[in-house]
Amino acid sequence: MNGAKIVAREHKGKSRLFFADEYVALDIETTGLSPVYCEIIEIGAVRVRNGEVTEQFEALIRPEEPISGFITNLTGITNEELERNGRQPDIVLSEFFDFIGAALLVGQNVNFDINFLYDNIYKHLAKPLTNDFADTLRLSSNIFPDLSDHKLGTLKKAFGIAEDVAHRGLSDCIDAMRCYEYMRNYSMERGLLAAEENGYSLNKKKLKAMLSGTGV
Repeated sequence: MNGAKIVAREHKGKSRLFFADEYVALDIETTGLSPVYCEIIEIGAVRVRNGEVTEQFEALIRPEEPISGFITNLTGITNEELERNGRQPDIVLSEFFDFIGAALLVGQNVNFDINFLYDNIYKHLAKPLTNDFADTLRLSSNIFPDLSDHKLGTLKKAFGIAEDVAHRGLSDCIDAMRCYEYMRNYSMERGLLAAEENGYSLNKKKLKAMLSGTGV
């Protein structure tokens, strides 16, 4: 670990209503809710190209302090597992940083993950995380405003996505990927997307017209 201080995320990427042709879907587990005082204990990520997973990343990080029973119950991760399989944060974060490259980052409520990753990558590697990101929660809030809520479980049910039996560390990011792809296809079929370099942006004018019943 180096002594770099946490900065105010001045180089943080933008939240985008965008469907990329290639992206990385991710999910992290942490020891709490604060990026300043809590630690990342697991990272799961998949690289997706044209709707298909091409690579995956999964790693446990050994925290400075033992995790609580609450976190174990919430995540399924135990102190014994972290002691046995967890690695130092600088090593895991360096590998993850190389894995994502410049890709758009996708996830459910992904701003939470981005803040943790930004602070920890800067703390341990002295590098900013500058990747733009797309939040499946924000996308669904725009495209499907009438849903009761926009939690991952609600989206999976609404989109007809079956429960995944994937390994714990990757299941949430794979589910987020499937929701992202569903919303891309739904929006494409209804003419709600505008082509840009490396993907499609959501056309909010056409979306508003569709939701108001005045057509697109």
